[in-house]
Amino acid sequence: WHISVGKISLPVFFFFYYPVAPKISLKPPLVVVDQQNSLECRAEGFYPGVVSIEWLRDSQPLSSQSPVQIQNNPDGSFTASNSYTFIPTVSEIGGKDMVATCFIIVLGAHVCVCVYKNILLHMQKKKFSMKYW
Repeated sequence: WHISVGKISLPVFFFFYYPVAPKISLKPPLVVVDQQNSLECRAEGFYPGVVSIEWLRDSQPLSSQSPVQIQNNPDGSFTASNSYTFIPTVSEIGGKDMVATCFIIVLGAHVCVCVYKNILLHMQKKKFSMKYW
């Protein structure tokens, strides 16, 4: 393909790139009921740097998620993270463990890669310590 402008003919290049899926890590699997907890979803090694990371529960987005933080890696790929801070209550979770999902979309030129990873959150009740003297 060429574009002609007057007597000049210039080649036209089309760049199609496919997104590279990230490696996903999640933490922590243990949360304490009635205390502030923070979940972190980290996506490493994806390309290009256009990404969405969202925490879900029962396929619904969780409220109060932090903005996605994106960093450039030396090899040209990217790393990003998103955290969700919450205070689980017994009535909210029904006293059972719960599953949270980190859902990631990496946008390419004409294609996107969607990946997710579930984490089973083990609920632990507050521990009280007593000192005797």
